[in-house]
Amino acid sequence: MTTIIILFVIDRILAATCPLTSKVGAIIGMLEVIATIVFIVLSFFFSPQWWYGLVFAAIYLLTPMLIPRIDANNLGAAGKLYSGIGSHVTPIITITMFLLLFGVL
Repeated sequence: MTTIIILFVIDRILAATCPLTSKVGAIIGMLEVIATIVFIVLSFFFSPQWWYGLVFAAIYLLTPMLIPRIDANNLGAAGKLYSGIGSHVTPIITITMFLLLFGVL
C-alpha cells in the first residue's frame, strides 16, 4: 500500500507542476481528474484499511496548497519539456494505482 501512496504523491506533484499539455493531453487530463476522484472513493472500500481513503483525500487536497503555482508564460524550453512529459505521465501513474489497488500488479 505504501507504493500506491508514493505513486499518488508523485502524481499530485506532477499534476501541480505541469501546466502545459497538448490538445489530446488536455482531454486525457480531464479524464484523469475524474479517475483520481473515483480512485479516492474506491480506496475507502478496496484498500486493506478504510482510512487509506482519508490519506489519499488529504494528499489530494493538501498538495496544491503546498506546491506553488507555476506560471506557464515564464517557462523556458526545459520547463515546457518537463511539463509536456509530466502531463502525459500522470494518467499512466493513475492507471498503475488502480491496478495496484485491485491487486492486478
